[in-house]
Amino acid sequence: MFGKSLDFFAMLGLLGLIGMNIKNAIVLVDEIGLQLNAGLSPVNAVDRGPTKTRIVPVTMASGTTS
Repeated sequence: MFGKSLDFFAMLGLLGLIGMNIKNAIVLVDEIGLQLNAGLSPVNAVDRGPTKTRIVPVTMASGTTS
């Protein structure tokens, strides 16, 4: 894209970032599942689950990894 080749360290960093995003998505989906099991409706589980409890830690982890 910028006319440079991807060396080993660039690929390693890219794989690390992809892994972090996948992990964060799994954590958020799991939190929604926990909220559904607690008896919330799907709309409330999506609204209340990850946005109130997990989005700040996930965002901080993503920001410090990038």
